[in-house]
Amino acid sequence: RRKCKSLRALRRRGKLALHESSARSMLLILSFVIAAVAVVIGYLAFRRIGEDEDRNYLPDLDDHTYDVDLDSPQRQEYTRLLELEKEGTATPNMLMVSLLNRAAAILPYVEMVERDRPRLHKLHRHSYVPTNVVDELTASEFELQHEVEEVRTEAERLKPGWGPAIFPQAWQLARKRREAQIQQAAQGRAPGGGGNWSQSNTHMSLGLPLPPNIRSGNVLCNFEQQAVIIVIGSHNPRRLELEQEVKPDKCSWTVREDNTLQIVLAKKEAAMWKAPHKSS
Repeated sequence: RRKCKSLRALRRRGKLALHESSARSMLLILSFVIAAVAVVIGYLAFRRIGEDEDRNYLPDLDDHTYDVDLDSPQRQEYTRLLELEKEGTATPNMLMVSLLNRAAAILPYVEMVERDRPRLHKLHRHSYVPTNVVDELTASEFELQHEVEEVRTEAERLKPGWGPAIFPQAWQLARKRREAQIQQAAQGRAPGGGGNWSQSNTHMSLGLPLPPNIRSGNVLCNFEQQAVIIVIGSHNPRRLELEQEVKPDKCSWTVREDNTLQIVLAKKEAAMWKAPHKSS
């Protein structure tokens, strides 16, 4: 019995020793794997930092100036409409379309500043660019932020709840205009086709040049569900088949001081059109 007990005890100790040896081996292998992974990650991080340090940002920033001019034609047009609003001759729809154009004119400056800010600060930390360039960027950011807040405030005034949504809509508008310009250039046509247009989800604005010496009394526009009939002086009526349906009783037109016929269409369904009318 004593011999049997001794044998069983030896077997148990042998099994324990075997498990301990296996556990030590697994821990050793795991330690090697972790160390190898850490070495690889450290090497990749060091290589990434080296590439980032060697990268030359100067050519990308060489053509830019951060003294932005926010007094754009779109801003001037909106200011003009504000004066007409006081006189009761500018409708809220006209103001909304103009404000959307003003927001779209800001976006290129916002994109430029947001793109260049991290690179410019990195160059400044390494003493590659003077402090006045960074100061110019900071001042431009402040001006842009003020302009953005002013546009949002005006959007909220014109239509409650529109403030947070105006810049996403302006971005869509600017993207569609770029796509249209690319398509027109590929087809060999001049952008705008002799006129200009802009839109929001609810309205479409058309600007059509008039012949010389045409007065507002010699112009007439009639709105149908999916067409606009334009009569100018003794010329034959011009019928524009619209891309989609509108609300005829909500549409308007006016002759501007620059001899342009300004047409504002109230869309029946809120959506972005591919073009104002089918012939465009």
